[in-house]
Amino acid sequence: DDETDMATRVATRVQRFCKFKRLKRLALLLNLTNLDADEKDHLGEIFRRMDTNMTGRLFAYELERGFKEAGVEFENFHDIFMGLDQDSSGRIQYSQFLAATSNSCHLTESEMKLMFHNVLDRDGDGKISYNDLRAVLGSNFDSTAAKKLIDECDLTGDKHVSMDEFLAAMKS
Repeated sequence: DDETDMATRVATRVQRFCKFKRLKRLALLLNLTNLDADEKDHLGEIFRRMDTNMTGRLFAYELERGFKEAGVEFENFHDIFMGLDQDSSGRIQYSQFLAATSNSCHLTESEMKLMFHNVLDRDGDGKISYNDLRAVLGSNFDSTAAKKLIDECDLTGDKHVSMDEFLAAMKS
């Protein structure tokens, strides 16, 4: 059945996405403008079917029920949901769903460098800081999540993410 096959592929992508470092998940979210239109339409249709209360966001019960109805169950659903809920709102936004379920979760090294310089390093000092993340995320900024994101990638302990640390996080 095509529907079950698609649900299984989407579930596999979700599980893979949740294993990425937080910074990679953020970069993929910010890279959605490069998503293929047909894939975006198809994933949007899946999202709308799951969004039974039509809020434009998925609550945990909607996401879990949507996958179950398609024949997919997660052993660790709570962990999966928390990995998708990047802003800790208790809901999965459409853009978060697209970032997690799209087939294009790989950026070339040149795309990664452009993302670093043109999007994430807002002050141009060659590293991603807490203030850079505040500027990038705006009203979606969460100080606890930003600290975790930096700490997860900061290999030198300087409270910043260098280009090398960013590339390592993106390749993991």
